[in-house]
Amino acid sequence: MLQHDDVKFDPPLPEWKQEAYAQGHMSTYTKIFARFPHKFWNSTQFTVYSDPDERGYWPVWQSLDEEGFAPGSRVYFATLTSDQAFRAEKKIDAEVQAEFMSVLRHMYGPDIPDPIEFKFPRWTLDPLFRGSFSAWGAGVTRKQQDDMREAIGGSSNSDLEKRLFFAGEHTSRNWFGYLQGAYWEGRMAAHNLADCLLRECVEQPSTAFVKRWAMESQEGKDGPGLQRRRRMWA
Repeated sequence: MLQHDDVKFDPPLPEWKQEAYAQGHMSTYTKIFARFPHKFWNSTQFTVYSDPDERGYWPVWQSLDEEGFAPGSRVYFATLTSDQAFRAEKKIDAEVQAEFMSVLRHMYGPDIPDPIEFKFPRWTLDPLFRGSFSAWGAGVTRKQQDDMREAIGGSSNSDLEKRLFFAGEHTSRNWFGYLQGAYWEGRMAAHNLADCLLRECVEQPSTAFVKRWAMESQEGKDGPGLQRRRRMWA
């Protein structure tokens, strides 16, 4: 939304903040779900389809009707990305369902049933999202990544007086594009706000824990914080 001027800031965001957000883009990862009268597909988590004529045409299929997922749901879904996802989102449901079933009948035969429910999100066309997840462009620096998260506002440059916080999966260095990135970044921003609103910006232990976890998660798989957690759960 910051790239599309959906939110107006007065005064405008600092140039360094605008530059940081200009480096990213929204990617599209469209999952298309169907529920059937009965299960007819093979009992594996993933099935790969290779179209003989068009690369990336309905390539990945997954079953939710498996142990550890949603057994008995009779839900099968496909994943489309990039241009294939954009193309599908611009079609009406009936057209997408027709393509969906055409590929399935190529895979499993002409006698499989039609779905009793069919649904998929159009993330790119939704003005609240404009895509499925964020991705940083080539050449983005660590400083620009930090600038996306950096709070602004207040009567001075002191961190304790900043008033506008930025959080989301896009501000997480290791987990951008993932739910856990959005969760931990949002939790950290919420703790910072609560400390300033309720405790005159005195950092509480819970806030320190969230900040420490967020920083340790950026150390990578061999960081000492993650090593400690692995030993704890081993």
